[in-house]
Order: sequence, then structure tokens, then C-alpha cells
Amino acid sequence: MDKNLVSNVIWALTGQVGYIFVGLVGTIFLGRILTPEDFGLVGIGMFFVGIFNVLVESGMAGALVRKEGVTKEDYSTIFIFNLIVSIFLGLLLVIAAPFIASFYEQKSLEPILIVLSLIIIINAFTITQNAKLVKNMKFKKRGLYKFSSLFCAVIISVILAKTGAGAWAIVAMQLMSSFFLMIILWVKEGGIGAFVFSKKSFKEMASFGFFTTLSAILNAAFDNIYQLILGKYFSISHVGYYYQAKKIQEAPDTAYKLVILQVFYSHLSKFQNKLSDFKVTYNLLAKLCAIVLGLTTCLVFIFAEEIIRVVLGEKWIDSIFYLRVLMISSFFTLQEMVNRNVFKIFNQTHKILYLELFKKSVQALSILIGIIYKDVILLLYGLIITSIISYFINFYFSRKVIDEVSKNELFNFLKIVFSSVMSTLLTYFLILYFNLDSYVKLVILPVFVILYFVLLSILNVQKLSTMLKYKTLLKK
Repeated sequence: MDKNLVSNVIWALTGQVGYIFVGLVGTIFLGRILTPEDFGLVGIGMFFVGIFNVLVESGMAGALVRKEGVTKEDYSTIFIFNLIVSIFLGLLLVIAAPFIASFYEQKSLEPILIVLSLIIIINAFTITQNAKLVKNMKFKKRGLYKFSSLFCAVIISVILAKTGAGAWAIVAMQLMSSFFLMIILWVKEGGIGAFVFSKKSFKEMASFGFFTTLSAILNAAFDNIYQLILGKYFSISHVGYYYQAKKIQEAPDTAYKLVILQVFYSHLSKFQNKLSDFKVTYNLLAKLCAIVLGLTTCLVFIFAEEIIRVVLGEKWIDSIFYLRVLMISSFFTLQEMVNRNVFKIFNQTHKILYLELFKKSVQALSILIGIIYKDVILLLYGLIITSIISYFINFYFSRKVIDEVSKNELFNFLKIVFSSVMSTLLTYFLILYFNLDSYVKLVILPVFVILYFVLLSILNVQKLSTMLKYKTLLKK
């Protein structure tokens, strides 16, 4: 690892923290003005937008980042493809809008879906510019662009909410955020430079993008399918509680995804022809991710009630359960993403699809059980179980790609999980023993952090040599 990686991680996180902060401020204001039903309606609409956005991107951005010697022709080809697909899918959502609204017996959902369809087309104008920024590791600029666009969108959204716009205030935030980002990228980074479509270029990158796209579609669909199920088999307010909990969970989640899927991926791609260097760097990053994610997950789990009360207010208390479940599931899912970098870097993306198909089969079964028993707890616990199973399977097959299934690495991961669980249980014991209520619990925070790292040390997760590597890295 070099100082360039550390610098990009810091800038990527700094930009993302600013972006997340603005998003949370917007969530705080909107959550106190609007109702769970308002968020529920938009949550259903954003499910379809999310799926179609994956189809528009089609894994081509990742192909551009990975490819060596990318030309203007490559960027132009991908832009044209993205634009054509986005227009088709945008129109498809408009046509489907009345049928979706009828299915949920929510007439007001139809115009919301029609307006949200514009996001699909707008996002097509940002994919190539984003790919350039990621490929060139210009995360500082990218973070500033995202921060600025969301900041403007949040201001507009809050003003609309205060004037009684209801769900349309949330729609405005989603739409304007994409629109402002598109304008900034085209003004600051320029256009595509050419307007040509190369069949040769498309074929080269389509082979990479095909499997990652199918996998991403499955992932996006099942990741957000709970919004559809809760809205159909439970209530729109349940969708609102879930949607808001997911927004809070996505705050740290999005920051980590940015580092794992873009910074780490871009950095590790440089070692694709140096297997021994790749293994050393990759194993160090994987362990560091597990430690940091374990700490974050436990902190949010312990203080979930306080987070919901501060960010959203008393009327959103039902979101606590969803937030805790989503954080546990996210811990394993993010580890899984670290593993999947191996498949992408060594061009074995077909394995991502196969593993995703298996994962979704397990998840579909858990969802079916939740629907049959009409039990929200069963439904969401199935998500956790699926994430755990999927992580271990991805771990095994990703290590087979680099010819190294290390038991020691797996044991280290299990030790980190054990340290997370035990430190959380001990912290809860102290909270109950001293009868710490509400925000008084915050005094226990440093105790939890100390317990966590003491357990990691006792279990010998971090050897002295590894600690010195981190220290050297930070000095750089």
C-alpha cells in the first residue's frame, strides 16, 4: 500500500462524510415534517428507479475503470449506450406507473413514479464523467460535486416540505440532486469529447459488464424488495419506517461502499499482474475493513434508539428494529463486497453472478416464509441469515481465484465477529446494571471501544507486525 491510496481513502471519506451530513440534515428536517406514509410512497417508487439505474449503467463504468488505455471512443460508446437504455427504461416506468399504483391501491403513486422516471435519464448523463473521476482517482473533486448537488437539493426539498408539498418534497430532493450533479459534472469535467459508437469497444467492455450487471440487478432488487413487500402485505407506514431506517444505515454504508468498490478496487487493480503483492495488500485491507465495520455496526446497534430519536423524532421509534437488522446484514454484505473485488480484478465476473443467484435463492425462501407467516421479524431475520451464508461462500470462492484459501484469515474474521458480539453484550450488561437510560448511555461509549480492541488484542487478531504497517501507513 502507498500514500496515494491513503490520500484517496481520506478524500473519498471526507467527501462522503460531507455528503452524508447534508443528507442526514435533510432527513432530520423532512422526518419531522412529513409522515411515514409520505416516505413509504417514495420508497416504493425509488425501488424501480434503483433497478432501472443498474440496467442503465450495465457494469460499464467498472469496465472503464478496469480497462488500461481507455480512449475517447470508449467513453463515447458507453455514453451512447447508457443514454439509449435510459430513455427506453424511463418510458417503460411511465407506462407501468398506473399499473403499479393500482397494485398498491395508491392512486397518488402514479404521478410520483412518472416524475421519478426522469432520474433514470438524468443519471445516464453522469456515468462516464463519474467513471473518469474514479479511474483517475480524483475523489476529492467527486466528493465536492456530490456534496454541492445534494446541498442545493436539500434546501429546495425542505422549503417544499414546509409549504405542505408532502411526498413531493422527497421526490424533489431525489430529482434535483441528480439534476444538479449532472450540470456540475458537464460544466466542470466537460462532455464526452466525441460522439461515436464503436462495436469493438462495446464488445470488449460488455463481456465484463454483462455478469456484473445481472448480479447488480439481483442485488438491487432484493436489497430493496422489502419496501415492496412491506407495502403490499403490511402497510405503507411500515415502508416508511423501513425506508428511513435504511437511509440512516446507508450513511456509514455508502461511505464504506465508496472506499471498497472504488478506492480499493481502483488501487488493487494496479496489482492484477503481481499476484504476490496483490495478496499482501488485499489481506491487509480485508482485515482492516472487518475491524472498522465491526466497530461501526456495534456502535449503531447499541445507540440505535438514540440515533432514531435525534435524527427523526419520537414518531419514528418503530424504525429502531429495522435499523439494527439492516446494520448487522450490512456488516456481512460489505465484507462480501471486499471479496468480490477479486472476481472483478481478475475478470471472473461470471462467478459474481452465480454466487448472487445462490444468495437470492436463499433470500427468496426467507422472504416467502416471512410472507406466509405475515411476520416482519421473520422477514428481516431472513435477511441477516442470507447475508451470513453469502459472505462465507464468497470468501471461499474469491480465495480460490488467487489460489489461497487461508484458514488463518477466516479465523481472524470469526475472532472479529466474536469480539463485536461479546463487547456489545458486555456493554449492554453495564447499561442494565447501572440502569443507564436514554442519552446517559453515551457515557458507556468509550468503555465499549476499549472492550472491543482489548478483545481483539487478547485474541491476537492484530499482530505487532500488522500494527506497524498501519502505523507506517498513517505516517505517510
